Amino acid sequence: MNIEEIGKLIGEEISKEPGIAFYPGGFKPPHKGHFAAAQQLAAKPYITQVRVLIGHGERGGITAQQSKAIWDLYLKAQPNPKISVEIAKNKSPIRDIYQWFADDLNRKAYVAAAGKEADDLKYFEGLKNAYGDRVQEEIVDDQFVDSDNERVSGSDFRSTIATLRQRYLDVKNNPGDKKALNNYNTTYLYFKSLFPEAVIQKGYLDEIQKVLGINFPEPTSLQEGQPNPKNQPQWIWLEYKTQNKLNPIIFGDDEKVDPEVKDLLLKIANYFWEGLEIPQPFEDVLLTGSSVNYNYTPTSDIDLHIVVDFSKFDNPELLKKYFDEAKINWNRVHDLKLGKQNIEVYVQDTNDHPEYRGEYSLMNDKWLKKPSFEEIDIPDKEIEKKAKIFKQQINKLEKTGKNNPEKSIELINKIKERLKNFRQTGLDKGGEYSLENLAFKNLRNTGYLEKLNKLKNTLVDKTLSLTESVDKNSLFEKFMSYACQELQIKNPPTFEVRYEFGEEQPSFGAYVPSKHHIFINPSNRNMVDILRTLAHELVHAKQNELGLLTPESGETGI
Repeated sequence: MNIEEIGKLIGEEISKEPGIAFYPGGFKPPHKGHFAAAQQLAAKPYITQVRVLIGHGERGGITAQQSKAIWDLYLKAQPNPKISVEIAKNKSPIRDIYQWFADDLNRKAYVAAAGKEADDLKYFEGLKNAYGDRVQEEIVDDQFVDSDNERVSGSDFRSTIATLRQRYLDVKNNPGDKKALNNYNTTYLYFKSLFPEAVIQKGYLDEIQKVLGINFPEPTSLQEGQPNPKNQPQWIWLEYKTQNKLNPIIFGDDEKVDPEVKDLLLKIANYFWEGLEIPQPFEDVLLTGSSVNYNYTPTSDIDLHIVVDFSKFDNPELLKKYFDEAKINWNRVHDLKLGKQNIEVYVQDTNDHPEYRGEYSLMNDKWLKKPSFEEIDIPDKEIEKKAKIFKQQINKLEKTGKNNPEKSIELINKIKERLKNFRQTGLDKGGEYSLENLAFKNLRNTGYLEKLNKLKNTLVDKTLSLTESVDKNSLFEKFMSYACQELQIKNPPTFEVRYEFGEEQPSFGAYVPSKHHIFINPSNRNMVDILRTLAHELVHAKQNELGLLTPESGETGI
């Protein structure tokens, strides 16, 4: 993207007047989607402050005071000086906004909501009718979603708490019941997924539970009397043990795939294959892996293998690469689940025979290889020994990787390739219960694979972002020149990159009229956002050149 394209992209936003944004709602309780929306508003350079307004009403026993206490913990975990939270003075937060506009006829502001809420609640229409162009709509992305990418409302959140309370009682009243424990584990993990990641990482979940008057323990504390030498969460521990029945989300009491599940999975396979635009039909669709064995867990992937005879094609090796790339793209774009379990699509050669303990043909609706129940108890120390070397490498990269992002990205790619070969070797040699495969699952379940992916994304962003070594030939100066020309600024301001503003200037950019000088903070931001802020401050420079700025400009958030 060249400078002109970037300029056109942000041109519309830099023309917006600076002002505060109201974000009203019930927030009983607030969840990660609400917090993400507030952050999204705060990131916009023309929004000077985000005022979160909490409604008075009590919902499901959750009060406005509890809501504010949770918002405060969110901001404690991930501070943002542009976001303030208050309980509405009136019964409705919308009434507060009406009153704010009525108190001063010169006031202008943005009023925000997620797209679907704005359509449902219709409060923009009333505000616009009352105050005209003084009210500007600010629609934020509909980020009110859970770990399944499904929209979550406050009532959904409250319902989850009620369900978790019941499942906790089921576990306490039925000690040793694996089904009750698995149900609790699954719901608890879902419950945790509704909070911002920073809250979980910094250990504020217990404080939030106290605010809500609940105390749901981590699954590890519910395993009294069960052998678990590593004190691992039950859903991880079960990966190395066996359960006494097949996965009930897939199989009926007759140990055949549920007809509705079979139809859904075949539909997914057909849709995937049609997208490849290959004239030859596939030969079968198999279910394999731990999801069709006795070692499934609430986090097991459902491995959907489309079987194809590679020998019927001219270049099997090239075809395999094509299928692998198609699989990666498909699984990246389509977040398909059966219950809480991910559905992973893969193309398998008919001549490839992995040592899976269970294989079920969906097209023929029968077992090709039916697993038998047997007690499996793999020593944790053996699994940990296999996984340890990868954990050490990932931990070291996490500490030192930022010193040389390009080299670290190369190392990450090598680790991922080694992991892939490591796991496949184990599957080919010993099947699902090979130490290599179980070590791979250990890395996945303990968060190391996710950590590796996040680290790579961070390093890639760093290599594509601006650093402190910006000089006169940088993109900053090129964009300054372009924007000054577009805005017809006769005397371009001086410019400085500053990574810490301090309390006196907490925003991402500032224009100082008395010095005709601009500060920009590029920390942890992508290129377009940085340049958007720079363009916004250049508009202020143009306003100053035209004599439109006064000493009071910006004091009221206008």
